[in-house]
Amino acid sequence: METWTVTEARRQLPSLLDKAQQGRWQLIGRRNRRETILADADEVSALLGRCYRFHPEVVMSKTDVGLWLPELDTHAVGATLDEALQELADVMLEYAEDWEDHLRHAANHRDHVGYVRRIELAGDTDGVLAMLNLDADAEGDAVAQAEADAELEAEADAEPEAEAEGAEHA
Repeated sequence: METWTVTEARRQLPSLLDKAQQGRWQLIGRRNRRETILADADEVSALLGRCYRFHPEVVMSKTDVGLWLPELDTHAVGATLDEALQELADVMLEYAEDWEDHLRHAANHRDHVGYVRRIELAGDTDGVLAMLNLDADAEGDAVAQAEADAELEAEADAEPEAEAEGAEHA
């Protein structure tokens, strides 16, 4: 990672942007202090996505669909699941704005920074919905992998028992 003073970075900004987009992060600071990282937004979004996944919980009733988002302690309601998801995306964007404006220093919101940055990088309602779909797919992959691992483990446990039974009958 290259380190730049603010003055040098200002002069070299187009070049630094190219480097960042190629995955080569750039460190920029004043008076030999490291203050800012210039990095590719998609790469940062992917990194945050591994650590700060959203897990919306669905609550169905006869009249509507509710979505609870425990990571941000917020919710949305719609007549259908699609409407509730659309509303949740809008609520998440509003939360990110509120977090930047005044919630960032509150003790019960301070640690939401990773989630907020993901929302901001998603950009708009469609981006947030795409992000939620990615999280659901990743969660599904993790669940599928866990189930496959458990099945392999069960088969491995069953093999010694089968061999022991075979030895008893021999």
